Amino acid sequence: MSDNMKYDVIIVGAGVFGMATAFYLKQTDRALNVMVIDREGGAGEGNTCKSAAGIRNTFSSPENVILTNTSINKFEDIEKKGFGLNIKMCGYLWLMTDDKFKKSQDAIYAMKENGVDFSVLFAEELRAIPGLNIDNYSSDECQMMGLSRIKSGLLGKKCGSIDPGAIVSYYENEFKKLGGITKFNTKVESLILEPEEKLDIPGEPLVWQEPKIAGVRTTNGEFYAKTTIIAAGVWAKELLDPIGLDAHIKPKKRQLFQVKGSSLEPLIKNCPGFNDLNMLPFTIIQKAGIYIKAEPREECIYVGCADNIGRAFNFDCEPERDYYENSILPVLVEVFPQFKNARLESMIAGSYAYNTIDKNPYIFKPMRDLVIVSGDSGSGIMKCDAVGRIATALYWGEEYAILYPNVPFKVSKLGVETRDVTFERFVI
Repeated sequence: MSDNMKYDVIIVGAGVFGMATAFYLKQTDRALNVMVIDREGGAGEGNTCKSAAGIRNTFSSPENVILTNTSINKFEDIEKKGFGLNIKMCGYLWLMTDDKFKKSQDAIYAMKENGVDFSVLFAEELRAIPGLNIDNYSSDECQMMGLSRIKSGLLGKKCGSIDPGAIVSYYENEFKKLGGITKFNTKVESLILEPEEKLDIPGEPLVWQEPKIAGVRTTNGEFYAKTTIIAAGVWAKELLDPIGLDAHIKPKKRQLFQVKGSSLEPLIKNCPGFNDLNMLPFTIIQKAGIYIKAEPREECIYVGCADNIGRAFNFDCEPERDYYENSILPVLVEVFPQFKNARLESMIAGSYAYNTIDKNPYIFKPMRDLVIVSGDSGSGIMKCDAVGRIATALYWGEEYAILYPNVPFKVSKLGVETRDVTFERFVI
């Protein structure tokens, strides 16, 4: 197909949402002419590859539990069939003070009601974690930072991590096997907004004309499609704001710091009792949403922080060494003293597309020929299979999507005017 031909569907964004949607569209109808466009040089090279790539079903919202459960089930099936995703079901562990545990009771009760598999660990059980400081928080530094004794831990069982590049590659490969087209190194600059019937009047579409999205303008020319799907993460806002549509998301920087050192080795590969891998679970410590993720293949630990107040909503994607050294490290060395002797090896930064209202994804159709897939709120990878299926069902006008392996999900739940979801209370 030449580039100047009209496609059935153009998908803007080759991250996990875009590629999963592309694959399921082609799977439902191989005759569809579907093209995925991305500004980067390959699939998943934007914010997908900058993710901590955790996977978990420990959510209080029943919708998020379904989206993650079914997606994780699909990931495990993919790996069983021989496509390596480097899934490590190491668990998710929240280290909690007494106050934090009490404040989390509503969310914990909701998880029980939603059938989430987790256990509450007492402080004595947590002492098996190499180097973890349970009790000693009486110093002036700890008092200044508001750190206090760890009283318990919440361990999610159907949780762990995945290779973000591998899962997006799986969808890309399957999409291309079905005849799908990708176009990389092509930035979408704007949507082509036209009237249904052109009259060649300056300023079209005029207020009395029926508008339509005819395709996209890019750095490599214009491409036309019957339907355009925006799965561009934080950049959806840049495309929708100019035509007066709300993406219902805000961009917020998230950073990952790769830390190495012999003092960290016990956490990486000698932490028995919490999973079959003898490694530290994906761990969220008690203060400010700081988390650590052991990565045995790279012999390192990735460190991140889900800071909120004080972190602007913007498109800043520059990593900050000072942020690690002055904000994160002082807390880390109190909770895990072995980080004193570790070194910062590298750092990256990307952006989360935050749904600031209820922390569930948005999948909606504001115009007949436009679909929006966004609002992952930092948990896009762990929901991507379900999201791709729901976006496909919305494209076809179906009331229900069938999530893996055979779970019906009402498409309108993740819409805007038809929205019917529960506010998510258990976020990092």
